[in-house]
Amino acid sequence: MIAEMRLASLIHKGHRRDATFMSAMDVLRLATINGAKALGLDGDIGSLETRKKADFAVIDPSALAAAPFDVTGMTDGGCDPVTTLVYSCNGSDVDMVVVDGTILVENKQLTRINEQELKHKARVAIKGIRQRSGISSTVHTRCKYV
Repeated sequence: MIAEMRLASLIHKGHRRDATFMSAMDVLRLATINGAKALGLDGDIGSLETRKKADFAVIDPSALAAAPFDVTGMTDGGCDPVTTLVYSCNGSDVDMVVVDGTILVENKQLTRINEQELKHKARVAIKGIRQRSGISSTVHTRCKYV
């Protein structure tokens, strides 16, 4: 979802030829409360409020990609956390995910799903899809890493 926020912002900026169009905060609202409104679910999700489901993610912006973000610099005109989230973070920066009060990711690890088993099931599923569709992937022999 983080990559989609960045892409949504950049596409709109390019289309409008205006680097100020679709600010990071606009994009965050699009992905949260406005997304919930579009689905007719803004009474239940989309913002952290009393009587709404506790759906949120905790992001750790300490990776190199988020540099020079520093939480201590937010008060002295340093990097904006929302701008850092939208333009510098990615899925690997997600430390915790809580959905309806249930922790689904903690310390960057899935808590309710075995990741290895999930990857195995995905590999089995794609083989079945390829067999049924008659479409297979092609190894590009000109790639120097193959």
